[in-house]
Amino acid sequence: MKEISNRELWIYDIETLASCFTYTALNIDTQEVVQYVIHKDKSDWDDLIKHLKSCKGQIGFNNVNFDYPVLHFMLTCIDSSYSKEFTIRELHNKASNIIEEQNQKNFVTSVSIKQSDVLIPQLDLFKIWHYNNKARSTSLKALEISMNYPNVMEMPIDHKRTDISFDEI
Repeated sequence: MKEISNRELWIYDIETLASCFTYTALNIDTQEVVQYVIHKDKSDWDDLIKHLKSCKGQIGFNNVNFDYPVLHFMLTCIDSSYSKEFTIRELHNKASNIIEEQNQKNFVTSVSIKQSDVLIPQLDLFKIWHYNNKARSTSLKALEISMNYPNVMEMPIDHKRTDISFDEI
């Protein structure tokens, strides 16, 4: 049996809520799934940073303009000595600022990190399939519906809620 090589390429998504941050990823070679949480009751900060530093590339949907800038901010601007609450608040603020900037620019204009500053190469399905074109612009949820995806769900927790319990995560 041929051994599967691990290129450290991950399909990923983040959630940036007012009282919680999550990172979930799937290794495209090994099918390993990882999830890291930063919450008042738990912090996977060190393991998440270690994981991010080992990534050779990441794949996502609108990750160049949203997910990666948040991760880049984590890697370059937040120190492990900061409190969990401060870290969560700063990540949520960064995400909110990105969303606000995208809304002001009609969402299709780039707010990405300059290519020479990118620490983890990104493959963005949103851009590859030209959904950043005004005429083709669509959401991941709309694509899931059009593909008859069997499990399309709304986020059950309001992103601005500040009292998310660890069990809800």
